[in-house]
Amino acid sequence: MMVGTGYGILQPIIYDKTTYIAPDSTKATQYLSYVLSGNYIAITIAPFFISLMQLIFNIHTNSFPYFLNGGIMILLAIVSLIGYRSYVFSVDVSYYYKKIIPQ
Repeated sequence: MMVGTGYGILQPIIYDKTTYIAPDSTKATQYLSYVLSGNYIAITIAPFFISLMQLIFNIHTNSFPYFLNGGIMILLAIVSLIGYRSYVFSVDVSYYYKKIIPQ
């Protein structure tokens, strides 16, 4: 449930934030390609990272990847709560109104 929530909520926010950061609409596609490349690299590296963590902690159970990912999610949640007012974690609603209602 936590993985689905993270993927279902955070991915669209990340994609939307990427288009917001892009200087103009012609660069948005390029910036999104960087984000998607990073996403697919992470998907490729994840099994190797989990195997490495299993070797480091010497825990080889089937539930270890879930607890490891849960711990990483809790750590990232704490980081995001500490910096929730920073540019990276905030969502500027006025930007959306500017797009919908031009001034």
